[in-house]
Amino acid sequence: MKSIEKTYLYLLRQAIGFPIDSAQCISSVRDAQCTMHDEDLDSLVRLAQIQGTGPLVYDQLLKTLSITSSPVRQGSMEIEMKQICMQNMVRQEEMKGVMQKTLAALAFGGVHAVVFKGFTLAQLYPNPNLRQWGDIDIYVGDKGYHQTADILRKTWPECPCFESEEDYFKHWNINVGHTAIEAHRVTIAMTHPMDKHLWARLENDGLCHSKEMTVDGLKFNVPEGMFNVLLVFIHSWHHYTESRSANMKQLCDLALLLHSVSLQSADVTIQTHTLLDYLNKNLRKLHLMQVWQAYAYIMVSHLGLPANECPLYTLKVAKRGETLLKHILGYSCKTKTKTKMKTKSNIILRKVNTLHNKINDSMQTWDISPVYSIHDIIGKVLEGLSRFLRGEFNRKWE
Repeated sequence: MKSIEKTYLYLLRQAIGFPIDSAQCISSVRDAQCTMHDEDLDSLVRLAQIQGTGPLVYDQLLKTLSITSSPVRQGSMEIEMKQICMQNMVRQEEMKGVMQKTLAALAFGGVHAVVFKGFTLAQLYPNPNLRQWGDIDIYVGDKGYHQTADILRKTWPECPCFESEEDYFKHWNINVGHTAIEAHRVTIAMTHPMDKHLWARLENDGLCHSKEMTVDGLKFNVPEGMFNVLLVFIHSWHHYTESRSANMKQLCDLALLLHSVSLQSADVTIQTHTLLDYLNKNLRKLHLMQVWQAYAYIMVSHLGLPANECPLYTLKVAKRGETLLKHILGYSCKTKTKTKMKTKSNIILRKVNTLHNKINDSMQTWDISPVYSIHDIIGKVLEGLSRFLRGEFNRKWE
């Protein structure tokens, strides 16, 4: 691992509050070079931005690192980083106002909404204002989907939004200033038919048994704890498989969520074993056990999450974990490639071409989890056949 990555992970661990001298730390973060020149600093700042952790790392950078550069250069960098941290805090306050008005309108209209991802996860951080979140994600389900779109169009009449809320959309969007509100029909769109069936049941259980959370006087519902762990993990993995956009912010979210779940019970052993059973059963059904273990390795070995708070953690997957970390950090990630065929207007050839590209995408995950790759290919074949047989040849957006 490069020295810049070591320094970055060192600062990230400090920002999320896990001890640097943890016995589980095998990444040699203490060897990270904490005095850097201009080009090193630029690389570190850019890496933090790409990983969605800019304010978190900048705050630590301003506290702990000595920058070997000209006084003018050092001063300008410090001002820039402070401005970014402040802008993030100001924007979050604006987003809280948008969320408060949105949730009030939905409650008045009789829609049961559950807030998940960004805002709720930010509250797990030592300093929530430094965790970036750009969207407000609200689950309303099939039942409240169309009603929510109607309510929010009336609540924010001047704001751009999706013209319609098709039943195959994952979510419907409206943009309020700099804030996007995503009203979710489903939390995650699964491909394999068996995964869809299982996820629908897990989603129903995890969101119908939602719990109440209060932040600065604002009350709202959040997912049940164990389901939330699975949701945050799979959301990150889908970012990786669909666009190679999984980042360290998502792993920090998951690590802090696991830490939070372990602290919610007076008997940590009982709490951890309950979550262990839940994950062990459902990850195997979703063919995601190898992927989870790679994530677990990164969280324990590089972010400092205590091993006893991370179900199914094992050092046996160190090679896959390091491979995944390199891919996420971006310096060895394979580029997604697509092939083109001369299909003209032949529907079957177009479908074959699309399937060929999807299978290539699935194979990009082989070095992380061969089990998932094969399962994903089967799911895509079955989904393609199902759409073809139903006559769904084109969709304008999904």
